[in-house]
Amino acid sequence: MAGHFLRELSPGCPPDVPLKGSTVMASFPTSIRSSKNPRLKQLSRLQTRRARKASGRTLVYGRREIARAAEAAIPMHELWVAEEAWHTFDASWLKQLCESGTHVFTVPEPLLQPLAYGDRQDGCVAVVSMSETKLHELVLPENPCVAIVERVEKPGNLGAIFRSADGAGIAAIVLVDPVTDVSNPNVIRASMGTVFTIPHCVTTREEAAAWVRQLGLQLVATRVDATDLYYEVDLTRPTAVVLGSEAAGLDDQWRSLGERSVRLPMFGIADSLNVSATAAVIFYEVLRQRSVKKRQEPRGS
Repeated sequence: MAGHFLRELSPGCPPDVPLKGSTVMASFPTSIRSSKNPRLKQLSRLQTRRARKASGRTLVYGRREIARAAEAAIPMHELWVAEEAWHTFDASWLKQLCESGTHVFTVPEPLLQPLAYGDRQDGCVAVVSMSETKLHELVLPENPCVAIVERVEKPGNLGAIFRSADGAGIAAIVLVDPVTDVSNPNVIRASMGTVFTIPHCVTTREEAAAWVRQLGLQLVATRVDATDLYYEVDLTRPTAVVLGSEAAGLDDQWRSLGERSVRLPMFGIADSLNVSATAAVIFYEVLRQRSVKKRQEPRGS
């Protein structure tokens, strides 16, 4: 469904550049022009975790993220487009959305601005459903590297972890007792839509620990007091990388599981990097080690 829309958003065409293509008849969308409209109020409520949890729906900001949700076959219930940006959307894509059951609305741009992410004004917001996967339902490759993320608080950090995991080929993300929900619109935006494609689940520390033992995964935990540096550990084995919260770090209970503690070398006055930056460094070290090992293997093995 998202194919043509995605082609219009190919590299070199940033999201704020008008898209080429025919326009849609003015009668095609439902026009809403009042800030007191019940549908618009319902849309605004999805900015709260309580409303997202009760409805099982969330907001997706931005053309790129909406396109990725559509390509991942995420159920899209509503698409809201600023009147000023309507002519920049591909007509056939919008019609396909409507035919598939998505309600398409247009509103004056000022009514969408309170829903925008930061300073970006992409002129569109979608309402989607995000289904929950259970821990035992995760399907992993033969030699997986998974990320276990414990109690990360900031949506921007969690989204950035997803983005780095996507880039480095991490198999799945296990969210342990999360403080922020993965359906938070700011998590989705910071992830650049990768939350729709990376397998992930929410669970407890106890369940995650039992799962790691059952699969026989090497447990690599990032700690500021670790002796070993992150590149001194063999990450070519089936591995679970454990990352802690911004403020408290990792719970000491992980130590009882035989974790291998690692740290990043720090040469300034700070003792650690931001958790999402740490995740990116570790994830790409996993990719580096596995790429080197693959190149060293005899051909045909």
